[in-house]
Amino acid sequence: MEKRSVEHFQCPACYSKAFRFTCPDEVQCCICGSTGKLEAENTPAKIKIKQSDLENHFWTLAHRQHHLEGWMEESKQTKLLG
Repeated sequence: MEKRSVEHFQCPACYSKAFRFTCPDEVQCCICGSTGKLEAENTPAKIKIKQSDLENHFWTLAHRQHHLEGWMEESKQTKLLG
């Protein structure tokens, strides 16, 4: 599958445009949790996400599986036992 192009001020991992500033030039995607830097030297500004976050953001298959098995299933078992 061909990856679609990323628009300005859009997360390259999940394509969201919802970010929060964690420092003056650092941002975090509100949808997938990827972190990066706001590069505003050129117009229009770009958001550069860390390569490690692009490979392991919330919506990757591996992360969703970990979330299901390591958090949701465990929470369900805790609630049933509690």
